[in-house]
Amino acid sequence: MKQITILPEVIDQIVVDTSGKHPRYIVVGHNKKHMRISPLAYTLLEKVHAGNSFATVAQDLSREGERTIAPEEVQKAYEYVVAKISKISGKKEKNPGGFWFKFPLIPAASVQEIASAFTFMFHPLTMVVALSSIGLLVAYAVVYGGLTAYVPANPIMIIPAYLLFLVSLFAHEFGHASACMKGDVEPSEIGVAVYLFFPVFYSDVSASWQLPRWHKVRVDIGGIYLQLCVGGIYLLLFVITRQAMFQWATFMLVSSCLVSLNPFLKFDGYWVLTDIMDVANLSRQPLYVLNYFYRAIFKKQQSALRWSKGVCITILIYGLLKVVFWIYLLLILLPLIYNTVSNYPVIVASAMKHVHYNNSALLMVDLQGLAINALIVILYGGGICRICIPFLWQIFVTIKNSGLRGWLVQRGGVRSGDAL
Repeated sequence: MKQITILPEVIDQIVVDTSGKHPRYIVVGHNKKHMRISPLAYTLLEKVHAGNSFATVAQDLSREGERTIAPEEVQKAYEYVVAKISKISGKKEKNPGGFWFKFPLIPAASVQEIASAFTFMFHPLTMVVALSSIGLLVAYAVVYGGLTAYVPANPIMIIPAYLLFLVSLFAHEFGHASACMKGDVEPSEIGVAVYLFFPVFYSDVSASWQLPRWHKVRVDIGGIYLQLCVGGIYLLLFVITRQAMFQWATFMLVSSCLVSLNPFLKFDGYWVLTDIMDVANLSRQPLYVLNYFYRAIFKKQQSALRWSKGVCITILIYGLLKVVFWIYLLLILLPLIYNTVSNYPVIVASAMKHVHYNNSALLMVDLQGLAINALIVILYGGGICRICIPFLWQIFVTIKNSGLRGWLVQRGGVRSGDAL
């Protein structure tokens, strides 16, 4: 990578990543927010910053392009690019990562110290040995009945199983941080947050944008990898001791990894797919591709696609599957919220009855039911609102902006969908 200083009053630096097939141009603002810009936007910034007039830049682009470009078009495009960068750089991120709130648990310095001790786990030879050992252990467990669910003799054994599961969740977050350290990039804190309606742990590895593409994929998958290594230890302990808590902890751990691979929520699977395809803000791109084909087919407006046709088809398939997933999820959640709300009067009436008869034991049961129902409505209802409102707003903005812009503005702007 190389770092270039352009427009110091707006931009801290522009990082040019040449590790992939095509260069990536990443603008870093003074507030350390970063965004990806198109090659043409970078060319405009570089040429104008070098002292070239808009007329000279227009002549250069006309020789390289398909038509004659007027200096006024270049000036308009340049002003558009600078204004868009200034707007994105100055915009305060209200909910980073889509979290309702974030509460740090382990400070950055401690995370870096602990994570550095596990970077050896990301050596290729170590990964092959670890994953092979886990595969052999699972095969042994399948053959000898190790995956048959054991019912604990004492239900209280579920508590240590859940504590073991929590340990694996911290290992998951340190997996992301260790993969970041392996690439010589420092992670930040580890904490707890609420994403949509899920309470989650998080590891702040936002600095991983500096890594080459496949090193970012390693950071994305590092959490699941290290968590599976912990799961392998649990499974081994179960095979040796036949203690149900190790088996139940393994089951919960594997379920957690499968959920993390969901590409339709901003969990690990989403970031893996984003970085493998090298498509920033993947969740927004299906509407962009649909809008492109709408303009091409019905308005006869031709412009260059940001990606290859194969990637665009993949984005459309992803968008279709995502819609199916959310419809399925809403069909589950909406009846649950309705039944929860409709059950409120019954619980309130029951609580009033128990107050009247001074039955404190049953009153506590009713109050507990009211609290659980309120939590369900707040988390699930709030989550649905956070899903639907931005989605509908995005559709509105896409339709609003579907009109014709200048050729350079269409191809040379800083696209909000390219913000990393």
